[in-house]
Amino acid sequence: MKRRGRPQIPRPASEQGEGHTPEHMADAFVGPDDGQTLEIEKLIGLGERSLRKSYYPELRRKIAELERFQVLVDTARDYIYLVRLDPPGVVHANYAAMECFGACVSLEEHRMEELFGQDMADRLQYFFRHPGECRHVTFQTELPRNLKRSIPVEVSASLHNLDGVEYAVIVARDISERLRAEQKLEQSAQRISDMASELEFLLSNMGDCLYRRGMDGRFSYISPSIYHVTGYSAEEFIESGRMYRTDNPMNRSLDDNIRRILQGEEIPPFHAELRFKNGTIGVLEVLERPFFEDGRVAGGIGVARDVTERVRATEESRRLRILLANIINAMPSVLVGVDPKGCVVQWNTQAENDSGVSAAEAMGKPLREAYPRLASMLDEVGRAMASGEPITLPRRQMYQDGRLRIESVTIFPLPCDECGDSGGAVIRLDDVTEQVRLEQIMIQTEKMMSVGGLAAGMAHEINNPLGGILQGAQNILRRLSSDLQANRDAAEIVGCPLDSIQAYIEERKILKMLEGIREAAVRAADIVQNMLSFARKSESTYSTQQLNEIMDNTVRLASTDYDLKKSYDFRHIEIVRDFEENLPLITCSRTEIEQVLLNLLRNAAQAMVQIEKPVITLRTRSETVYLAGEGRKYLTVEVEDNGPGMDEQVRNRVFEPFFTTKEPGVGTGLGLSVSYFIVTENHKGQMEVESLPGAGTRFTIRLPLEEPSVQTEN
Repeated sequence: MKRRGRPQIPRPASEQGEGHTPEHMADAFVGPDDGQTLEIEKLIGLGERSLRKSYYPELRRKIAELERFQVLVDTARDYIYLVRLDPPGVVHANYAAMECFGACVSLEEHRMEELFGQDMADRLQYFFRHPGECRHVTFQTELPRNLKRSIPVEVSASLHNLDGVEYAVIVARDISERLRAEQKLEQSAQRISDMASELEFLLSNMGDCLYRRGMDGRFSYISPSIYHVTGYSAEEFIESGRMYRTDNPMNRSLDDNIRRILQGEEIPPFHAELRFKNGTIGVLEVLERPFFEDGRVAGGIGVARDVTERVRATEESRRLRILLANIINAMPSVLVGVDPKGCVVQWNTQAENDSGVSAAEAMGKPLREAYPRLASMLDEVGRAMASGEPITLPRRQMYQDGRLRIESVTIFPLPCDECGDSGGAVIRLDDVTEQVRLEQIMIQTEKMMSVGGLAAGMAHEINNPLGGILQGAQNILRRLSSDLQANRDAAEIVGCPLDSIQAYIEERKILKMLEGIREAAVRAADIVQNMLSFARKSESTYSTQQLNEIMDNTVRLASTDYDLKKSYDFRHIEIVRDFEENLPLITCSRTEIEQVLLNLLRNAAQAMVQIEKPVITLRTRSETVYLAGEGRKYLTVEVEDNGPGMDEQVRNRVFEPFFTTKEPGVGTGLGLSVSYFIVTENHKGQMEVESLPGAGTRFTIRLPLEEPSVQTEN
């Protein structure tokens, strides 16, 4: 058998001529120590044609194998080099490697540092000098390329001895894509790690607790956030089983809910009450759903949230709603709430009793349908909601069960919501029949107390004109008597006997006396008439009056008051009238306004007992008062004195019923309170007091002339 020869190192293409014969190719690929090669050379050298023909096919086959191997090496995408160690140099490189150096590069003329770069050349030379036992090394570096950016490569170098010469086969593989893939993989792994850390952080610190339970109903996982909710770690809670449950009724259905979930049923959220580690009781809201594996229920997965404060707030809100409803229903007033569209949203028990309609029937219905009697108030309800100010309607009179009833109606607008829309209004109806009756009794009582003083004054004033009448009559008789010398002398002077009555009457001015008698009688009649008119029970009859005339008449009444004349000497008080002329007429109750003014005059006179020069100033005027952008015309009355005045404490209580600064038995404390009621309630006006110690007192009364009007200018 022939010995296979070892192929020689192929020479570079630059060293091969164009006309190489197969013999030349055989000479390039056959080594001198191979027996087969020697035999071929011998045959060729002998020139024996027959032998050459017999070996030629085998030679061609081997050359073809070498060529195929050469093609594989040259067309490989890896960079392949054949490096001679001594003397060092690159003797062969495939096409991919040659592209790194540029076209027509002579490998023998370049050092390894120029071809491979310093780092790769240093590593290879170190490997060549220290091959070790394996005679193979692998490392990563960068391979320089001509006019291009260096690329990362993985270098695999192995040592071979060919015909006694040491060679190194170097294969450099471009690992750019692999490095990019590894970098992306590393980035993905980092992202996954970050996501896992973030998820762990969220599960540990979130307010909700995530959990999973198996088909046995026990927890297989609970997020670490359970510690922040209950105070127990996840491990403690998993091991606890049911020990943290309380006997609250809400926990009775807990097992049934778990059973239904593990059967694949989806149920709405439910509550569970637990005892936390610190001993407090908390409520968790649980939302749990079954999860499936291979189409079968494998357990439950859910989230639990601490809703203790919300449950407590809800319970407190429910309790407050019940308390508020009880308070509203316990009120004797009719309370009806309406929304901006006029539909009923509140209906208390008194409204049910008064209307005969239950709350369930009335809720949501328009007010005109649920409570027809209040339909006439819808315009006022709209005005109250638009202005945001409460509206008090005049007292309404109605007959119910044959009895007269008086209602007080107040409309309260509700605050606007966050969007600025009206919240509706509340209508309050109060039966004030008894209150009005008591008020009338109080007014009448005060009037009768005034009548007591007037009665004494009336008797005194009647006695004076009656005395004048008697005295005149007596004088007439005496002047006609013949017993008096003066009568006779007078008769002689006129030359007329006593029977000449006419002449005697004229001479003695008897006619003037008779005129005085008539005037006194008229005065007495006027006093009696005024007293009786004032004392007559008021039916709150309103009529058109002249305010200045009422003021003058009240002053005359005060001057005839016996108590004022006797105790406070009203005749010595200077009355200053500052009346505006041509005041418009006002609709009022004359007797009530006179009562108010008389009370003020009496109080002023009593307060100025110690004043040397007491003065009461009376003023009247018309004015427009603006409030909340609306103007209203008033007739204003001021009663001012120069008395000692009042301090703040007394001034703040001056209109309170039964409050008085007089000595016991002198005053009742009802005068100013009744006056305030007459002005503000009966006449819808205003009454104010201004006073300072030592600076006198001024009472201001404003009586409205007409309805409010929108203010157009300041």
